[in-house]
Amino acid sequence: MNLHKGKKLVVNRTSLSILSAIALLPGVAVAQTPTVETPTPAIPTVAEVLPAQIGGLVLLNGDARVWDGLKRFVGLPPTFVGPGFLPYLPNSVDFAATIQPALGDWVAIALMPPSTPESVATFEESPLMLAPLTETIAIEEIVDRIASTRESAVTRREYQGVTLFEWPEEELAIDEPTPSEAPGEAELNPAPFKSSGAAKSPILKQLLPFAGAKGLQWPIAQAEPEPAPFPEEQFPEADFPEEDFPEPPPPIVPPLAIAVSDGYLVAAPGAAPIERWLDTRQTGQPKLADDARFQRTIARPEFARSLLVGYTDTDFLQRFSLAEVPELPPIPLPLPLPMPGSQGFNNALDLTADTYEAIDFAFWIDNNGLRARSTTAYRTPQPENASPPSLAALPSRLPASTYLALTSRGFDGLWNAIVPQPSADPEAMPNWGTQFRAAVRQALNLDLDEDIIRWMDGEYGLFFFPSKRGLFPAVDPRLPFGIGLMVETSDRPAAESFFSTLESYIRDVSQDAVAIHTRQIDTRGVTHWQVTNEETGEVLSALSYGWLDDNLLLVTTGIGPMEELNPKPYLSLEDSYTFQTATQPFPQPNDGYFYLNVGSTLAFVNNLFPQNQEGINPAFFITQILGNIRSLSLSTSGSESAKQADFFLVISPRQ
Repeated sequence: MNLHKGKKLVVNRTSLSILSAIALLPGVAVAQTPTVETPTPAIPTVAEVLPAQIGGLVLLNGDARVWDGLKRFVGLPPTFVGPGFLPYLPNSVDFAATIQPALGDWVAIALMPPSTPESVATFEESPLMLAPLTETIAIEEIVDRIASTRESAVTRREYQGVTLFEWPEEELAIDEPTPSEAPGEAELNPAPFKSSGAAKSPILKQLLPFAGAKGLQWPIAQAEPEPAPFPEEQFPEADFPEEDFPEPPPPIVPPLAIAVSDGYLVAAPGAAPIERWLDTRQTGQPKLADDARFQRTIARPEFARSLLVGYTDTDFLQRFSLAEVPELPPIPLPLPLPMPGSQGFNNALDLTADTYEAIDFAFWIDNNGLRARSTTAYRTPQPENASPPSLAALPSRLPASTYLALTSRGFDGLWNAIVPQPSADPEAMPNWGTQFRAAVRQALNLDLDEDIIRWMDGEYGLFFFPSKRGLFPAVDPRLPFGIGLMVETSDRPAAESFFSTLESYIRDVSQDAVAIHTRQIDTRGVTHWQVTNEETGEVLSALSYGWLDDNLLLVTTGIGPMEELNPKPYLSLEDSYTFQTATQPFPQPNDGYFYLNVGSTLAFVNNLFPQNQEGINPAFFITQILGNIRSLSLSTSGSESAKQADFFLVISPRQ
């Protein structure tokens, strides 16, 4: 990909919207709420005047009635009229009075293609906002309002019979604080954090040394009120060459150009995208409205009631690049941290285009909150990526009171996809995957991939749930929760062999301070690790594991949580109303869930922090902001032709 040289990187909220659309990874179409009618969508007006070869676009619904659905969940000003703004136009332009009465169906923010098929355009110089108008607007009033926010005078010129209004790039003036506004010493040097006492727990003191036992390369130091400073020779002062880290440039206000042409208000960060749009209208290029991939996007049932819709055809996306930014020198830490440049981003775009032919997404409001859906269509069929035909079984095994759960299938495949393999070059620096494998080999004398990961080939789930028993409540009574891990396997002997090796290792490094016992729960044998408090004689069960059936392994933080979940919880997650509401719209079967019960999690956080001297809970502002959110959930699914993802934020209606 040929990059334009010397371009300045300017990203505003509109550019970020477009980049989010084109870089979106696989996602999913969502089932509809039965009580909501699905109107038949019409082709957006802007699609009739945009070329099919755009790099991507975001559509902003201009129908104020669609945006009124937000008022059921979000406290908006009484004068709010959706969508409330137009990209690139400053707040000085009165949207409700000047724009909304004349606004048409959909506003587009599009990446205009380069002027010739052989050239490459940058994302920074290509966005164009296009708003259809149903009646004449006072363009001179808009120009005057914009001019009141700019230092430079407006320039007017004609291009193909259209008047363009332009403002150059400007440095943003920043008001320096007066001496009276400068932060005082108390603000610059706040009081040190006071430990809650959990770090001084006798149980925790006994557990911490085992984390630094032989064979492990990441010892954990015991918490102390005032730790001793590190020796200077161990962490020498880093030398930051002044020439390598120049002063950052001052913030800028991007250039702006606007015009009105044939019933459309157009705006862009410079005149070039507007000129290219006017040129395409003269040359009679194929229209976006006639493109089969775009028609597939607007045919989705949620399209007409969406607040935002994004779309990109990756064939045309390859004609764009991020303006070249040189790679910065690595930060001189003990392990140098590389700083990425623009080339890595451009390489990721090329990889996306090689795998997917089109990407789209949508956000909309339904009866219970905010919904989102994204879909990525493969270039060639990918049957190995299709969701399995069977329904997920783990939600029936998890407790209904679960705070957070992450479930999926085939951890072995996920591991192989995200963890780097050892380099074939013997002189190459070991990657983190190689280092982790070496640490496991040194500690357990096991092959991480073959002896541990390989047998995790079925469903798996990590979850947090309320419990007054086990490791965390013993460390601090204000931590009444447990952690559980369920793994389904087709090779139980391999899993049992791993735990046998792990038990021998723990006995060795703890010098038998960790006692490993077995017991029966409902005719099933379980193993648990015990630590005895030398000061009080109290016995703590820190870890427990056992089999719920022939193939399903459960690991918990102590024997107490194990007893609460084995053979099954009193009430299961799949029977929970909150979970049912959060996942009801998702396709079945699917690849698994991410689920967060926000209400119960906020209650836990609120109880975790005591009130300060002023009687205010430190978590008060968090609970105030998120208090109306009931749950957050995500699911992925797919077929051999596309991968999809659903997002659902369940929100309590405003009183």
